[in-house]
Amino acid sequence: MSLFAVENFASNIAVLLSIACFAVVANHREAKDYEISLSFSFFAILTSLGYLGNLQSAAVETALVFTTKIKYIGLFMQFIVLLMVYGYFKVKIPRWFFIIYLMSSLLILVMVLNFNFKSIPLPGNPMSWLGFTGRWFFKNYYIQMRRGLVFLRSQNNWGYCLFVATLIMYAVLLAYMYVHVILYKRILKLRDLTVLFASLVIPTICFLYERLFLFVFGQESLPIVPWGIIVSDCMSIYLVVYRRFYNVNSMASDTFFDKMATPAIVVNDTFRITNINSAIQELFSFVDRDVIGQRVMSAFPDYLIRPFESLISFDGDQMDSGLQRNNKLLISDDNLVFVNDKTFQPRVRRVMNKDQVIGFVLSLDDVTLLHNYKMTLEDDVSRKTDQIRKMRDQMAFSLAYLAEHHDLSSKGHLTRTSYYTEAIARELLREGTYTDVIDESFIHTISCVAPLHDIGKVYVDEKILNKNGPLTPEERLRMESHTVKGADFLDTALKDSGDSLYSGMAHDIALYHHEWWNGSGYPTRISGTKIPVSSRIMAVADVFDALLSERPYKKAFTLAEAYDIIHYQSGTHFDPAVVTAFEAITPEIQDIIRQMKNRDL
Repeated sequence: MSLFAVENFASNIAVLLSIACFAVVANHREAKDYEISLSFSFFAILTSLGYLGNLQSAAVETALVFTTKIKYIGLFMQFIVLLMVYGYFKVKIPRWFFIIYLMSSLLILVMVLNFNFKSIPLPGNPMSWLGFTGRWFFKNYYIQMRRGLVFLRSQNNWGYCLFVATLIMYAVLLAYMYVHVILYKRILKLRDLTVLFASLVIPTICFLYERLFLFVFGQESLPIVPWGIIVSDCMSIYLVVYRRFYNVNSMASDTFFDKMATPAIVVNDTFRITNINSAIQELFSFVDRDVIGQRVMSAFPDYLIRPFESLISFDGDQMDSGLQRNNKLLISDDNLVFVNDKTFQPRVRRVMNKDQVIGFVLSLDDVTLLHNYKMTLEDDVSRKTDQIRKMRDQMAFSLAYLAEHHDLSSKGHLTRTSYYTEAIARELLREGTYTDVIDESFIHTISCVAPLHDIGKVYVDEKILNKNGPLTPEERLRMESHTVKGADFLDTALKDSGDSLYSGMAHDIALYHHEWWNGSGYPTRISGTKIPVSSRIMAVADVFDALLSERPYKKAFTLAEAYDIIHYQSGTHFDPAVVTAFEAITPEIQDIIRQMKNRDL
């Protein structure tokens, strides 16, 4: 097969593939970057037609010149492609450099268009006034017969050298943009990015290779530009069809996206920012379009990113396609964003391409009015709840006071045990004991329900409560029944309280405060950790106050004797951990005792 046949075949294939590439790209209008491939396809068509026309033209100078122009203008179209790449990836290049590049390209275009015009102006043909510029591109051109065919040959001038220089600059600029995008603004995946830039530069590399071969060896090489165009066309079709070459921005509808009042950010599947709208730039003064291409985690502060992390995971290089569903009207304050007296709720919406998640739109919905109303409502509810709790606590204390009045031997017992239980519980929390149960809410509740531990004594005959001497077995059973009857009464009285911690702890303290650590107590004879923590605390406080109090059947023990008894019964009657905490707060307990005595006086 002759050289002519090979070149003719390649040129025909290049034209067909270029047209096919143009059609494929044009039909994928959901992609914004299709414009780059579209422009490149148009360049490929012009260049391929120029090569094909040069081969197929008859031995007519005008036809040869015309097809040669098409070929060189096609190569010039690469400058348009370069501008589009620059505009898309926002790679910063000095303005003066672009001005020089533009002026050089325009000058070359004028020279290519005029290199066959005479230098004398012709009436009715304004372009002929610029005919002298054709000499800048070619000093001369002539017809040459080669293998029975007519070819246009030329003697190059400085304009042609400038043309070659611009192509070298084009290749260097693409290489610079490629490296810069990889390092700072990688909007596309590395594979897609490499294929895109390779498809844009391969024909230029092929052309420069042909010129270098001619310069070094003094003869033309096998024409490889058409083959380079074929490779580039295949790459473009591959990007569009198989790699679904797209831009997430276009899928989010640019016009609506930029004009909408809701601040929003578009990120691709590697969490790199592909677009931001004007609303978010107005909200955050430090944000400008330079953040495009950066990872969203590094471009924005933690207080903004953290709320979005509750909806989507930013870990790793790939996105978590399992977006958490959170369609509540308002989420907790921890996940809200507060800026300039305004409140925003983060929202995450998927950007889909068919069934594939290709990115997310991160937006901030303005919920200032709703949040303010919610806070006002919560304040009102909190205030009403506090009032109800105070009324409940007052009612509970009134019931406890009724039981205390029924048992004349226990004056002040309920108030003192309330203080003791609160102090013991707080010390356990400070020591880190039973932290799975004890917290601030537990401490407040136990101090409120402690006075209710003997509420069941209202069901016991006063004669038994105030008997001066040992109780008979029957009387003891009636006395012990105050635990069960007290718990049953509290279950009925507090069943609609709406506070399970309060009602549950009141029940436990009333029923179990006479249980022993070793299981010998009453009424159920449970032991150890089966006894609720609140009841174990209540047991120490109840017995300690009883030891210090004078009863019809005994005299009051001294403070030292009471502490000795509590310490001696640790591990049998009482929980050792509770006893340890109780002994650790001896100064506080003594202070409570003094305050209560002063109050009684």
